[in-house]
Amino acid sequence: MEDLSLRNKLDIGDTTFGVEIEFDEVNLENIRRAIEEDRQYKLDFGFDYDNWIVSTDNSITRGTILGMVGGEAISPILTDKYESYQSIEDVCDIIKTLGGETSDLTAGQIHIGANIIENNPRYLLNLIKLWIAYEDIIYKFGYNGSKPRRAITSYAVPLYTYMYHLNRLEKGTSMIDILELIGNDRNYGINFKNLKNAYKSNGKYLNTIEVRSPNGTLDPIVWQNNINFFVKLFNYAKNDNYDTKLINERINLSNYPRRIDDAPTVFGIKNISKAEELSDLIFNDDLDKEYFIKQYKR
Repeated sequence: MEDLSLRNKLDIGDTTFGVEIEFDEVNLENIRRAIEEDRQYKLDFGFDYDNWIVSTDNSITRGTILGMVGGEAISPILTDKYESYQSIEDVCDIIKTLGGETSDLTAGQIHIGANIIENNPRYLLNLIKLWIAYEDIIYKFGYNGSKPRRAITSYAVPLYTYMYHLNRLEKGTSMIDILELIGNDRNYGINFKNLKNAYKSNGKYLNTIEVRSPNGTLDPIVWQNNINFFVKLFNYAKNDNYDTKLINERINLSNYPRRIDDAPTVFGIKNISKAEELSDLIFNDDLDKEYFIKQYKR
């Protein structure tokens, strides 16, 4: 976003996160080689640089006479420091320099460390309800001024399909109760499957919660803005001032389409007053609000 700048920090504490930068229209091996060369160059000069993994992606990668085209660059675990955002910017620049682009196939998934929920079923339920209440705003923000990507309702199904099961979710007395009711499908706009699988394997709610709704981007400022928004959205679910009455009203007043395939287009209709309402709930900082609203209005 040309009128905004990359920030050194977001004040999100010790929250960990990771990103999947999907790309199209460029040879996957060329991207892998260039990222590894950049890493080695930085290591030679004494910089601490964790490795990114370049991988195929079933929804993008395809074979051509020039080799495998399209894929994703998966970050290491990142934290709120300048070097993390610089690393994202460097990888975006490498992809763009080699001719890579985003397309109507690419997404911008973000993984947020599951410890943000603190193993608390109330926080988890608050997050689910908050997401459903403002799902139209969340998706429109993630479009970043573009149309919703192709097959978004296959790979990032809106969570409001659970709206009619909230009474059952409310009765959940433990994390696993709620996660079992949500089910095993990872292809929702917010994916709790990693969290559920971690608990089943070791009895702890580790791993990540994955956000799958945003479109792909090669703009590091958008990546940072998305990270900031979703972490602070998650954090609001733990806020002592969580506005249960307003959230419930928003859910009850929601007029989401019955056909899931119609949802991305409906979500693309701007609702500035509702976006500002959400911004006032989750952000304490005026700069955060400015960055959020500017991207939402695009």
